[in-house]
Amino acid sequence: MSGNDQRDAIRSCYASWSESYFDDYLGSDADYWPVHVELIDQILTANNAVTILDVGCGPASMIRLLESKDREFYGFDLTPEMIMEAQKVGTEYDIPPERFWIGDSVDANSYWPNISSSPKSYDAIICSGVLPHLEREEVDTVLMNMRNAVKMGGIVIAEARNELFSLFTLNRYSRDFFFNQLINFNNLPTDAAAKLKRLDEHFRTDLPPLRIGTDKSKGYDEVTSNSHNPLTLKPQFESVGFRNISLDFFHFHRLPPMFEPELPDTFRELSKAMEDPKDWRGHFMASAFLLSGMRK
Repeated sequence: MSGNDQRDAIRSCYASWSESYFDDYLGSDADYWPVHVELIDQILTANNAVTILDVGCGPASMIRLLESKDREFYGFDLTPEMIMEAQKVGTEYDIPPERFWIGDSVDANSYWPNISSSPKSYDAIICSGVLPHLEREEVDTVLMNMRNAVKMGGIVIAEARNELFSLFTLNRYSRDFFFNQLINFNNLPTDAAAKLKRLDEHFRTDLPPLRIGTDKSKGYDEVTSNSHNPLTLKPQFESVGFRNISLDFFHFHRLPPMFEPELPDTFRELSKAMEDPKDWRGHFMASAFLLSGMRK
């Protein structure tokens, strides 16, 4: 699939979500509690950030939870329907609609609105829900774009899905990680590959269910949706010009996710009690993480 086709698929995936996305992912009834928003808020406060760009802002989801009178928010998103919703929500927080615009994180020109009062650089940049939809070779481009758009000493906060979490889930993600990242199954001798096929018996490859879309829109698992290894993404941050990089884990799972339907209340209580962004077990038991760093 070409780059343009991938972008069209992502737009299709999110177009019908614009009105419900916030409630589905960050509202009171969301599957996961938005503990990472508090982490981001603490980082912004510690760095005295005033002008803040939200890359992939969606329907102004983060801005609704982080907005304060001392902060000046801007945001862009790939999906026009998301921007329309963000502009509507922005009026409730006295944010002018021109501070939300359509843009692509891979395009360096997308990082500023076409208005005379646009800041020359930002105190901070938030990037949530974007990295999963990038091809591997595009990650450096986006990190460079954010580095160039933030001021010297400014902070960039990027959220990613944790690839190492698949070592704990015992599902189809685990199977893919074992075969493709650890064992490199396709490069094994034929006899060894045949024996190792028995590993399939040890994973619930039917879980989690594939998220398939409709005739009118793509499902999440039908578009580029990558996870990232915190052990390798952190050096990428360093290589493009960030320093004082912090790694914070969130959305801990006290048990493998397959047990949640059997013990829903216990699962959530135990998992929420485990939330500690610096717990080393987050490398394997947290489904997501934040990387934050200052521009050198």
